[in-house]
Amino acid sequence: MPTKLDDYTFEDFGLIEEFGHVHPSTPDFTEQTLSIPGRPGLLSLGTQIGAKQFSLPIKVFVRDRYERQRMKNKFVAFLFDEYRQPREFKLSFDYEQDKYYFAKIASQITPEMLFQMDQFELTLIANDPTKYFLLDADEITVGSHIPILSRVRPARHSFVIKSNQTINVVHDGTLAIKPRITISGSASNVTLKNTRNNKSFKITDVISTKPIIIYGENYMVTEGGNDTFSKLVGDFLELLPGDNNITVSGEGLDLIISFKYRAQFM
Repeated sequence: MPTKLDDYTFEDFGLIEEFGHVHPSTPDFTEQTLSIPGRPGLLSLGTQIGAKQFSLPIKVFVRDRYERQRMKNKFVAFLFDEYRQPREFKLSFDYEQDKYYFAKIASQITPEMLFQMDQFELTLIANDPTKYFLLDADEITVGSHIPILSRVRPARHSFVIKSNQTINVVHDGTLAIKPRITISGSASNVTLKNTRNNKSFKITDVISTKPIIIYGENYMVTEGGNDTFSKLVGDFLELLPGDNNITVSGEGLDLIISFKYRAQFM
């Protein structure tokens, strides 16, 4: 089972991955509740989403115990950085090659050292339990080198805007995301609104020499490369799973609007 850590398989370290690993379908989660005296039951305050933890059985099948130790040392050097901290890497599985987690080692490795081999359980954790698609949405075109079972569609992500109109932005993930939106050209009183959830923002002026970039995930706005958070009035737009109809309105519209994002999955 060629599980990959970044671009490496266990075989690259001289290790053998055995069958029977643990890959949770959902992250840990805790229901937040409040008990009110005199009120039957509990009041729900939402759900706290936690991490995903993985367990993979690994063995080193080499007769020479010195060589076995060398292989384990090489693998440990990959798992930790030069400051002795567990380092983060992309974790992907052969049955879902188009998606990956950001994971790192979660507990001590304690090999059982036998006559001709060592064996141990490798425990990894993804503190961010989100699965990410391999490519950004705008990089997916007909002929893209992605696994054949991927259920994503090539779609348009850059639009020329000359008048008030509605554009369609496709998001093939299963989680709401905040894209990076680049607005270049010139116009005044520009408003973008997602009709799926009625969230919108307004920008007073767009100047042709100063493209505006809205970093939804980081809650940042730049104009011509300089921070200008106050330029945006309203909400950071979200893309919901499926088709998103975005209305664009304003005065003197002569714009190119581009959306940059990577599909995310539970």
